[in-house]
Amino acid sequence: MTAEEKTFATIAALFALAGYAAHKLADGGYLVSRWSMSRYFPDVAALASFLAIVGGKQ
Repeated sequence: MTAEEKTFATIAALFALAGYAAHKLADGGYLVSRWSMSRYFPDVAALASFLAIVGGKQ
């Protein structure tokens, strides 16, 4: 498992605790969804920034 994969796994778990679902996409980006709405993120840094905004604990 690479460092980026470990980082994503941690972030995905934190999103899950906050009520969101995070997914890695085939194009290398990420998708976060909640309540039938979703948002695309191009990299792990953007994903982590959004986690901080929505109140996920890091």
